[in-house]
Amino acid sequence: MRALGYGSGKITALFLGKAVIVGLLGAIIGFLVGTYLALHFGPEIFKMTAKTVMKPQLPLLAWSLIFAPLFAAVSSFIPAMIAAAHDPAVALRQE
Repeated sequence: MRALGYGSGKITALFLGKAVIVGLLGAIIGFLVGTYLALHFGPEIFKMTAKTVMKPQLPLLAWSLIFAPLFAAVSSFIPAMIAAAHDPAVALRQE
């Protein structure tokens, strides 16, 4: 992308933006699958909670929507910096 004229900041923003989107999708899918499994199999596994009504824990969704994209962005920060600093001549050279 640097060979096409994009600056390091734009490349970094692209990689970090992609990580945030993947983190958001992972949080939503993980919450939905986890909630389904807990509601479906939970009463059979945990007999003590079978007497109470199990319901989705929406505060967990809020926390996962905050921390999953943040964790994904922090995790991809170093690779994004390496990609932004990579010399385009070296990347395009065929050996």
